[in-house]
Amino acid sequence: MFHLFSQTGQTGRPRKQPVVRVQAIASRQRRTARADRAGVILGDDGAADHDADVIAAPEMLHDGAHLRLGGGQERAETDDLAAALHRRLELFDRHVDAGNGDRAALIWDSAMVGEVRTYSYTRLLDEVSRFAGVLAAQGVTKGDRVIVYMPMIPEAAIAMLACARIGAVHSVVFGGFAAPELATRIDDAQPVALITASGGIEPGRNIEYLPMVAKALELSEFPPTTVIVKDREQVAGSAADYDGWLDWDVETTDAAPADAVTVAATDPLYVLYTSGTTGKPKGVVRDNGGHAVAMTWSMANVYNINAGDVFWA
Repeated sequence: MFHLFSQTGQTGRPRKQPVVRVQAIASRQRRTARADRAGVILGDDGAADHDADVIAAPEMLHDGAHLRLGGGQERAETDDLAAALHRRLELFDRHVDAGNGDRAALIWDSAMVGEVRTYSYTRLLDEVSRFAGVLAAQGVTKGDRVIVYMPMIPEAAIAMLACARIGAVHSVVFGGFAAPELATRIDDAQPVALITASGGIEPGRNIEYLPMVAKALELSEFPPTTVIVKDREQVAGSAADYDGWLDWDVETTDAAPADAVTVAATDPLYVLYTSGTTGKPKGVVRDNGGHAVAMTWSMANVYNINAGDVFWA
């Protein structure tokens, strides 16, 4: 069981990270009482971060999402590393199909905005599928890279899962990183899309992301053609302030849901950048098969998390 932790961000100040709680679908062998427990807890705010020395909450959610957001202890569907994976089997569809759609999959509990939001498996599947449809409508296809530059909000997890659903390769960049740092990662990944929010919220201040995104695009040699912004009423700035940028809520309202695609076990799932403190940040690629197998095994054998349990980080 993980506990609340702190992380030093761009400013050098301790950056308080939220709590994440993940629960899998209860297996037939679990007691009914345990089956009523809720799924993932994601607190505000901080930033979605793969660059930190510690694992930030969205990475916990992402790693758990394919197998632990309803994953149970099912064997990863790979005969060998060259086998094909159908992410539908590892995402939410199978749990909804099994009659677990009304159970809680994710709970966002934000001390910063004083809001608690619960997502059932059905709702999370719908939101992930529709945002995957938004990406597909913008021409994002299997193998394309997508930068996720977000605060610790449910949409960060939804964006990652939506990329996985259509076979796109996501790369989470620490929300609030300075424009040159973001630009460096953009140029290395050469993404076709960037997903962000108006900003993050910390005790005593808001951090506006959009000016940093705009500056990073100016500095980039390979800026993405699509920028999608999740507007937060607490933070100034919106997609409407920038030419050609898209509003998350507007785009998802009437989006056609995208089905999950089949990927090879050796196809990349996400790119994880090092901090760059000793030079240029290095992108570490995690593939689908290794990810699925490692998460299936480690949740039970390393973390002692089984079907029906609650996972905290």
